[in-house]
Amino acid sequence: MNSVSIIGPGRVGKALFNSLPRSMYRVDWLVVRDKVKWFEQNRQFEGEANVVEIRDLDQIDSDIVLFTTQDSKIAEAVSEVGPLIKGKCTAAHTSGSLSSSVLEPLRRDCVFIGSLHPLVSVRSTVSELNVFDGAYFCLEGDHEFTEVATKIVNDLGGIPFSIDTESKTLYHAAAVMACGHLVALIEASTRVMQQSIPDEASARMILGPLIRSTIAGLHDGSFSQALTGPFARADSETISRHLTALQGLDDRQLLEIYAMLGLRSAKIASGGSANANALDEIRRELIMAISKSE
Repeated sequence: MNSVSIIGPGRVGKALFNSLPRSMYRVDWLVVRDKVKWFEQNRQFEGEANVVEIRDLDQIDSDIVLFTTQDSKIAEAVSEVGPLIKGKCTAAHTSGSLSSSVLEPLRRDCVFIGSLHPLVSVRSTVSELNVFDGAYFCLEGDHEFTEVATKIVNDLGGIPFSIDTESKTLYHAAAVMACGHLVALIEASTRVMQQSIPDEASARMILGPLIRSTIAGLHDGSFSQALTGPFARADSETISRHLTALQGLDDRQLLEIYAMLGLRSAKIASGGSANANALDEIRRELIMAISKSE
């Protein structure tokens, strides 16, 4: 059985604590700065976890040490926890934006380092269910780390894949575009929908099935096949009416979002059966709309 210590258990750290199979992993410590404050926000863990303040720790001799603090706090946590680590172990952080190099101060002959980032959105309320089941995990770091991390991911029900250290920043930019920017896009489309249906909850509910069916379409075919609507058929008249209506809104950014993404949609549509001349006309109108929104 592998022993684990989790440093700075936030959303991901708590989800890992809940999800690591107890038949294969023993969680030695959840290391926090303020035990009282942490339990005030996480009462469900009382009696379930060995929570300890870092100042009260003499040593950490777990097989696996996971740093799950905020990105900006990892280096500080490494400097404090490093001297406490005893014996052979694998050290990893769960940041998507930082590479394993932030753990370099821990490198000794007996310590392997790396980053293990779950490519899934973990909400602040963590259920008892395994939120990592079927999720992809990005692994980056020492070869020995990758071997250990691959087993961890498999035991969580996830799917591991590896990247080079120098690719980490672009990997994370892609993840932000697919997750955070998707939320921003849906928020923007909800604001436009609210021009017809003022209630935000109703607007979101109405858009929901459309969003889910679009994502399902991405699983079944190419981008050009998944693209539907006026851009897929190069319907310049409809797009022109959209732009005119959006220009009348107080939030000028909504017009810019539509037009910028429209340029990308036109590029995707060019790989399908859309009329090339009509797409060129649409691009010109979109560029003009962007210049007006600035």
